[in-house]
Amino acid sequence: MTIDTEPIRVLYVDDEPILLEIERLFLEKSGEFSVTNIDSVYVTLDLLEQQCFDVNISDYRMPGDGWDNIS
Repeated sequence: MTIDTEPIRVLYVDDEPILLEIERLFLEKSGEFSVTNIDSVYVTLDLLEQQCFDVNISDYRMPGDGWDNIS
């Protein structure tokens, strides 16, 4: 990544804290990505009203508030 290039903004949604942290460390290691970790679909929906992301990586079957429960 060059100095003039902004990192790719990644939103990573999962209910497994260890997966969130491992993926963030892996992606940010190169300096090409800036990762925001969220563990709730509802928090994600609120955040998406305030910020834009280039990529969304999401577990869609999260217990209690998974994407499949959002209408």
